[in-house]
Parts: sequence; C-alpha cells; structure tokens
Amino acid sequence: MGAYLSEPKTECVSDDGGTEKLRFGSSAMQGWRLGMEDGHNCIPHLDDETAMFAVYDGHGGAEVAIYCSKYLPDCIVDQEAYKNGDLAKALEDAFMKIDVVLKEPAVVEELRHLAGMEHNNDEADSEEANALQEEANLPLGELLARYSYHPSKTRTLRKKLDKNDLLSPMVRKKPPTFGEGEADVAVANGQENDGRVESDKGSIPLRLEVEEGTAESGSEVEGDGNGANAEGGVGDDQVREGEGEESGQDSLDTKCNGADAAESEKVNGRFEGGVENEGEDEESKDEEGQDEEQDEDEDDDSNSEEDYEGVEDQDEEEDEDEEEEEEDEQQDVFGQKEEPGSDSGCTAVVALMRDNQIVVANAGDSRCVLSKAGEAVDLSIDHKPEDKIEITRIEKAGGKVTPDGRVNGGLNLSRALGDHCYKCNTNLPPEEQMISAFPDIQTAELTKENDFMVIACDGIWNVMTSQEVINFVRERIAKQSSEGKPKLSDICQELFHFCLAPDTSGDGTGCDNMTCIIVQFDHDAPDQPVSVGSKRKASEGATTEENDSKRHKV
Repeated sequence: MGAYLSEPKTECVSDDGGTEKLRFGSSAMQGWRLGMEDGHNCIPHLDDETAMFAVYDGHGGAEVAIYCSKYLPDCIVDQEAYKNGDLAKALEDAFMKIDVVLKEPAVVEELRHLAGMEHNNDEADSEEANALQEEANLPLGELLARYSYHPSKTRTLRKKLDKNDLLSPMVRKKPPTFGEGEADVAVANGQENDGRVESDKGSIPLRLEVEEGTAESGSEVEGDGNGANAEGGVGDDQVREGEGEESGQDSLDTKCNGADAAESEKVNGRFEGGVENEGEDEESKDEEGQDEEQDEDEDDDSNSEEDYEGVEDQDEEEDEDEEEEEEDEQQDVFGQKEEPGSDSGCTAVVALMRDNQIVVANAGDSRCVLSKAGEAVDLSIDHKPEDKIEITRIEKAGGKVTPDGRVNGGLNLSRALGDHCYKCNTNLPPEEQMISAFPDIQTAELTKENDFMVIACDGIWNVMTSQEVINFVRERIAKQSSEGKPKLSDICQELFHFCLAPDTSGDGTGCDNMTCIIVQFDHDAPDQPVSVGSKRKASEGATTEENDSKRHKV
C-alpha cells in the first residue's frame, strides 16, 4: 500500500512520434498516489541506427527515476561496448555505471534538488531554530506546562518529516498508550468518552479529575459523600467545594472531640491524680498532636503534588521512548538517514532497437512484452525477492525476505537502481548486493508477425496479465477511422482508465502510478523467424504465465 489522494489525478502526459520503421505513443498518469514517481524515455533516434524506449518506476520519491530518464541514454551511448556494437553488454555496463554514480556527492545534491528537499530542509531548520530560541527564553514552569499539554514544535517538525507518515507500508504506527493513572481512572469511574467521564451534570475530563480531585485530597472519598464521584453528578467547581466542605467538617469534628477528651482527662487528673498540671501537659500534647496532624496533611498534599508531577514526567518519558523506538524502527528499515538514492530508487526496463533486433534490459518488476501475431511474449523477467535466484543472493548479502515478500521488511522487489541503503556489504561486488542493479538481458529478432510491443510499469501489470494487455492494445490498433490510425497514446490512456481502481478501499490494485509505451512496427520488416534469447540460464527463465503469477498486489 501507500499514501493515496481522496480523488485520483487522471490527467495524462502523453506523446506520439515515429520513424520510417515504427511509430510510438506514450502516456503517464498519477492516479491515486500522492505524487508521480515514474519516468520514461521515447527516443526514436538514440543514434542513426538505434531507437530507445524505457520506463522507470520510482519508489521512495521520483528523483532517481527522473535522473535515470535524463542521463541513462547518454550513459548507454558512452559505453565502449555500445561503440563496438554489443548492445547487451552496453546495457549491463550502463546500468551498473549509473547506479554507482548515484552515490557521488554532486549527484546526491542533484537528486536532492530533484526531490525538492533543499527548500524544505532550510525551512524546517529555520522553524526548529526559532522554536528552540523561543523555548530557551521561557520560564521553567511555562516550559514544563508547554511540554506537558502540547507537543513541541520540534516534535511536530520531526513527525512531519517521518517516512512512515508518507510512504512506508512496513513501519506500523503504534496504538495510543496511557499512563497508569489515566487508565485506572477511565476504568474505575465509568465509560470512556474521548478522555471524559459522563456524569448527571456534564462530563468531567479525566486529567482534570486527577489534577483537581485526587491531587488536592490526601484521603480517598468513599460512600455517598460530596467527593469526586462520577455518579454523584458534581461539576468541576462542585468537586472542589465538596472536598472543602468534607475536609472542613472532619477538621471541626476533630477539634471538638479533642477538646472533650482534654477536659475529661483534666477532670480525671484532678480527682484521680490530684495534680492539675498533668491536665495542662495533656492539653499541650493535644495541641502538639494537632500540629503534627496538620504537618502530615501538608506532607500528604506535597506528596500528591509530587506524585502528579511524577505522572507528568512519566508521560513525557514514555512519549520520548516511543519516539526513539519509532526512529529505531526507521533506522532498521532504511539503514541510514534520509538521503535520495539511498532510501529511494527505481526499477528500469530499457529496450534498444537496431535494425530488426530488440535488446531489453530489466532490473525490477516493470515489464516489456512483445506481440507475436496476438500472442504475448515476455521480453523481461520480473524480479521478486522470493524467487530462488533472488533470495539466494539476498541471504548471501546478509539480508532476509519476510513472509510478505519484502527485503528486510522494506522493498517488495529485489533489483533496482538506487536504494543504496541495501547495498552496504563491502565484501561483495555491486551485482551481488541485497538489492542489485544488474539487469537481465533478453533479445528478439523481429518478423512480420511482430506487430507491436508494450513497455509499462507494474501499475499496469498488477491489474492485467501480459496477454490481457496485448489483447487490449491489439483490438484498438486494428480499429480504423476516417482520420486514419488511432493515436497510440490514446490507447495508453484507455488502458489506464481500465486499470484505475474506483476507490482505495481494496488491496492497492489499480491505485498505483501508471506509465505505458506502445511501439508499433512497420510491416515491411524482414521475414525472419523469431528467436527469443536470454543471458539467464534456461532453467532460470520465466514464461508469460510464470511472470504473471509472480505479481504481488501492493
């Protein structure tokens, strides 16, 4: 899952073009997502002989996808293998090269600029500095009160920047917790209602009862007295008045009883002991006893205040502990501080066309599918963490795949550009890291049976199978109108609306960004048999059905 809008953005960015041998149409739609994180390339003339089409599906931000769409074409052309005519090797080298470049300080700064982080960080730093300056000038009592009842500005800023509030399906928010005192009051005094207890004359805030009821009284109120009893129906002021009256009556009774006792002892002292001074001593003792009782009452009040302050301190400590635990969880998931290219990345599927040959490089779970007389032929292999070859590499690099198919509880794909927080094992080469940028390569020779190919991100493939997409596109390409052939970008848009979920109440299917490129081939292509090859071993390949079965709804 992810963060969604209340209404989908269905405006599409589209393009159409072509050469003598092909025509293409592309489109991209944000959909339900908070932002658009995809990128793509449609370059009919990468050089005089070669065309390039690519889709980049970003995660954790759009910056890596944008960067790759901007620089990967030139990176491919610059490879020595490309100049020597080895397109497959050139794609492998270019993928690994640009992945390494993403760690360079100058590139990280560009990624930060693409992510729009410069302004936000400056603004956050300024607000935090102002907040700290303001709090430094506050009296201690006011500062404690502010932290007791309101989150500080620095806490608010930190929460705004937390990843788990925006795009993390792997860090669950914790349920609200209560201090021991608050929990006991809620259970003992009646039904809980948004932190209040209902009475006959209104609702009493739980924290207020603790503050003004228990804290001011050194003894518990029992029976049908006028104390802070929810069933008694007393308001806030009445609680205070009731306690005062009851305490006053107890004090008055004590004084009367004490006087009577002293008088009795005095009489008894005269007649039994014959010494009146003993009675005076008893009176002095009674007065001392009253003074001691008053001192004890004052001590009780002081202890109550200390206990209440202790509750506040405990609540504040619990809040700080929760924040530290959340930060630790984020540290476990993302491996290091927020940094573009480290906690963000993109999949990449790139198709190079030269003469009648198509060479496709893929890292991730976007897909390239070729139509052969209406039959879907996958030219890429989806990379999922639970695949045998992938999980072996992940575990060798020190990672693990969770039961829900995520690497260390994070990414639900196993190959990508960027994501360098997963590529920290210094004992292994780049292609053997937990998340690898090393692409699979597949090639195909075109014949007249090959009428078009589709390159798209998983926002499409999570909803439809390869064959369903080929059927959908082929049916619409075949339609003729008085104005000629339909625009391929229009077919892409139709595909988006077909895949778009009506709402976000489901499992996330149809709620992702969507990017699609359709490339239609000229029918004058040489009549040669189609052969689909791969640099993976035959046993490691995947059929169209296997590719579709790997799809995980996100």
